[in-house]
Amino acid sequence: MNSVNTESVHGALELIKDGTVFENFAKDFLSKRLSHEFIPVGGVHDRGLDGVERIYSAKGITKTVYQMSIQQTHKAKIKATLEALAKNEISFDRFIYVTNLDLGDIEKLVEELHEESGRLITVWDQKWFVSNVNHLEATVRSFRIFVDTSLHEFAKPGAIYQVANLDQDPRVFVFLNQQWEDYGQRQRMDELLADSLILLALEGTDPDKVNFRTRTDVMSRIYEMVKFDPKLLESVITARLKALASKPRRISYHRKNDGFCLRYEERLAIEERRNRSENQ
Repeated sequence: MNSVNTESVHGALELIKDGTVFENFAKDFLSKRLSHEFIPVGGVHDRGLDGVERIYSAKGITKTVYQMSIQQTHKAKIKATLEALAKNEISFDRFIYVTNLDLGDIEKLVEELHEESGRLITVWDQKWFVSNVNHLEATVRSFRIFVDTSLHEFAKPGAIYQVANLDQDPRVFVFLNQQWEDYGQRQRMDELLADSLILLALEGTDPDKVNFRTRTDVMSRIYEMVKFDPKLLESVITARLKALASKPRRISYHRKNDGFCLRYEERLAIEERRNRSENQ
């Protein structure tokens, strides 16, 4: 199975600011992970039930209800929803709250809500998506489709590593080291080095701005980054450009422009690594 870099999941979910975007992604992801079709509770969209929004049940399993939300005040949101369900006389045995945020100590939150409401409550936050994204080919595909089709609509990854000299700028060494930690067990050293240099050479590419780099451009930037002769890796770099642009893709190749660019998911993963190294 072509797994997802879990760091990119953290980054992508953190960027979601639109509740509808998250709701659509969460429903699709949960349907793949749980093999359920989700339908509005009690015909919510038809009846316009007061205070009940983004509440679903799995088709044929009506006693478990799900709510998808990006609201920061999650505890208040859950309590208000439980009150709305009671007001509308919607019976259920279990309430599952799904959010893109990292809520920290979920056990404490669930215990507090149970004591206050007497209800069986489960919370699936950002960590749940991270731990489940590589569970099935279908969940991997769901996340990749979300990134490819929705991510660019509401956010763009921030700044990533600048092209730098390997023996003068420690950030490049940090990046190579992190690549080794993530992929070194599954990849030859020469391929790992080539991949890392390619990703750094594609810094700043943006398909929306028609900003691509040809193979020649990539090689030129690599010459700027290293002291050894890149010709030693030239054949490997050519092969890895094709490999990285094939499934599972980490870069994209645009035939019309004869150029390569970083994929959104890869930009997020690189930025996440950069933030992690800066905070250590």
